[in-house]
Amino acid sequence: FDSAQVIGRSSYELFPDTPLHWREIQKRCLAGETLRAEEDRWDRSNGQTAWVRWEVRPGGDYQSLPQGILVFTEDITAQKQIEEMLRESEATTRTLLDTASQAILAVDSRGAIVLANRMVGAMFGYAPSELLGQQHEILVPEKMRELHRDHRAAFSANPSPRPMGIGLDLVGVRKDNSEFPIEVSLSSVDTKL
Repeated sequence: FDSAQVIGRSSYELFPDTPLHWREIQKRCLAGETLRAEEDRWDRSNGQTAWVRWEVRPGGDYQSLPQGILVFTEDITAQKQIEEMLRESEATTRTLLDTASQAILAVDSRGAIVLANRMVGAMFGYAPSELLGQQHEILVPEKMRELHRDHRAAFSANPSPRPMGIGLDLVGVRKDNSEFPIEVSLSSVDTKL
């Protein structure tokens, strides 16, 4: 709209599909309240859904009452769509990880576990959430942990996809301290996390 199309007209003329709850908000603000929402759904009459961030505050002063209201709105529909796509992507990734038949573990550069799928829990006897934040050496027999830290440091200095411990018998340790043979493949992913 340009100013000639707007001046002197009711906002309900300009936006006939204004939701009823917004009309109530405007009435409350005309009585002196300031209201806001970080996100509000607007089902438009054309069948589309928009998301807006808004603030409505009283404006002017005449005999202790506002002369009108100031309305700020920002269309955040694109932001909401991106957030929904990210949620769907995260859910898909989590489903893929949790339905994998292999144990998958993600470890940061300091050796802390940042992700463990369901099979890690089944294999090592931990709930995956119990492992988050733990040093991944918790899954290695104590007598091998120092050597394992050295190997991790070497891998971090020169990461490349490869099987771990070629020619070695690798051993994992469960929560109950029982040991069992394992095979491990290493790969590296750069993230901003």
